[in-house]
Amino acid sequence: PPRSTLFPYTTLFRSRKARAPFLKGDDTELMTKYAKVWSLFRRIQISSTDGIDQVDLPGLARLIAKNPDKQIILRIRDRNLEVADALVAQGISCSTLFDESEVQEPAQKKWPKGLKRFAGCGYAGGLGPDNIYKQLTPILNAAQSAERWWVEIDSCLRDKEQDQDQDVFSLTSCKRTIREFDSFFLDYTIDRKSTRLN
Repeated sequence: PPRSTLFPYTTLFRSRKARAPFLKGDDTELMTKYAKVWSLFRRIQISSTDGIDQVDLPGLARLIAKNPDKQIILRIRDRNLEVADALVAQGISCSTLFDESEVQEPAQKKWPKGLKRFAGCGYAGGLGPDNIYKQLTPILNAAQSAERWWVEIDSCLRDKEQDQDQDVFSLTSCKRTIREFDSFFLDYTIDRKSTRLN
């Protein structure tokens, strides 16, 4: 995964009421919530299914220009690829995150092709330590044309605390996932070297 995934990021905004002002060029709510820690964030991920008709493109472009040090990621579902395309058409660099969590079981997923016109391409949806090894080959195949790629694994790295309703980060799940990545790329490197030798 690229270096940027090792730094904090925020997903903006899960509810329509909260994200609508941001997509219209108003960051008041964003700054109210995150002003004190804003400098720590390297990525802004916008989770919205809104099409271009629900976005004030000049306003959104102004907000992005105010934050040149932040990587902009649009979680792609339904019609919002047209928003990412409109930003790129204006010369604004952004990345896409293909979220396939509601599409199918991880074992049967067909991952969308990475698109070269974007700064990067991420893949998410039901990935975790139990299936990431098997999913990395189809993800690599899909991401071939992307400038860079990453995998987003979040829900599988959280556990419910006993007798509590809130999720907590699971260091055990994180270590298992890292081991699966290490194993895959070690096997991948060995396979490529042995293919060259034959």
